[in-house]
Amino acid sequence: MESETFFKMNSNLFLYWTLLLTCIIYSHGLRITKLEVPQSVPLGKSVTLRCHYDLEGDELYSVKWYKDYVEFYRYLPSNGPKSGQKFVLKGVHVDLSRSSAKHAFLVKTELTSEGHYACEVSTEGPSFSTVRAERQMKVYVLPKEGLSIEGSEPVYGMENHINLTCIANPSYPPQSLTWHINEQKALPHQLIQYEPETDSQELNATRLGLFFKATGNYFLRGALKLRCTSTITLVYRYESSITLSGGTPKNRTFNGHYTWNEDRLYQREPESPIIEGGKTKYKVGSIMDLNCTTTSESHLKWFIKNKSANESQLVRYTDRSGKLVKLGLRFEMEKRHFQMQELRLKCIAQYNIPIANFSKSLTIRTYERDDGLIIQPSIDIINHSISTFRKDSSSWLTIIAVHLLIWLSSFGEIHYKS
Repeated sequence: MESETFFKMNSNLFLYWTLLLTCIIYSHGLRITKLEVPQSVPLGKSVTLRCHYDLEGDELYSVKWYKDYVEFYRYLPSNGPKSGQKFVLKGVHVDLSRSSAKHAFLVKTELTSEGHYACEVSTEGPSFSTVRAERQMKVYVLPKEGLSIEGSEPVYGMENHINLTCIANPSYPPQSLTWHINEQKALPHQLIQYEPETDSQELNATRLGLFFKATGNYFLRGALKLRCTSTITLVYRYESSITLSGGTPKNRTFNGHYTWNEDRLYQREPESPIIEGGKTKYKVGSIMDLNCTTTSESHLKWFIKNKSANESQLVRYTDRSGKLVKLGLRFEMEKRHFQMQELRLKCIAQYNIPIANFSKSLTIRTYERDDGLIIQPSIDIINHSISTFRKDSSSWLTIIAVHLLIWLSSFGEIHYKS
């Protein structure tokens, strides 16, 4: 029997040290040329939030940083040596001595550090312009050990019941578990669901049971192969909306921000869904016909007045492979729609980004013996890749330490009787 544990960092992950996206915003002469916010960061790591802007000859009035629309750092050059000012906010720990007009330095991260981070830049007169850019940041915690399987017996009789439990150690977000029987996903009735367990650090451990009768047809070439896999996934949600009042579209928003508001300008994040179509005026009997799409693959969903749209109101557009590329919203405008103070239509794009995968397998083989089926001794195999990480000493030491802990722990997981 062989058992393997597999760990892999997905190259598509918006990692702190591999990918910092750019958001460009224009308003008169003032513009933000680049906003650097890590889209994911390990728990406890320090973070530098950078906001690059071009004043185009205007004089800087202020730079403000927000988390989930609450201000936590402000820079006012008019205040002289004490230009920087911080405000108490849970999960945000600013070091003023290492912050400036161009960046805010967070000495550490907590689970509550997750959220939307925005940089807002304003200039003095005569233009009095303000621009704002925003990015999401997620915090994650990898497990200290790989998966373990409990409940195995040294000997099984023919047509005995297999009753195993796959255990994933605490992590954040929690690991999602899956059982495979001979490389086929186990059926729902073969699974035993358990509630996640939360530890003192708010990390979640998960378990998934497997129970079925091992009849002869499961043994392909004399072997029954069982495998448990887990995935840690970061979920990002972005939204766009259109609000109608009296049948007339009033404004469009991206992630809760108006696209324009007098002298303030906010531009949507690149991942935000794009709403296309619509009319300049609606009346009773008019057909609402909108389409929602994104520049990259995501899960799309429409909402009407914060309630999920009915399936009958949705139109799905797919490519030749069957992949959804556009989600339409189509319904007839009724009298009740005009009796509302406003009618808000919202499209949400959800991106599921896997950051780590683990796997552990178990093989039961048949022998020409009278004492039943034998579980062979198992060996954990760890594969890992660190090519996606930034080459600096602190990151490499952290990565090596994590892999070493997982590798050492694997020896303690193999306790099968022979």
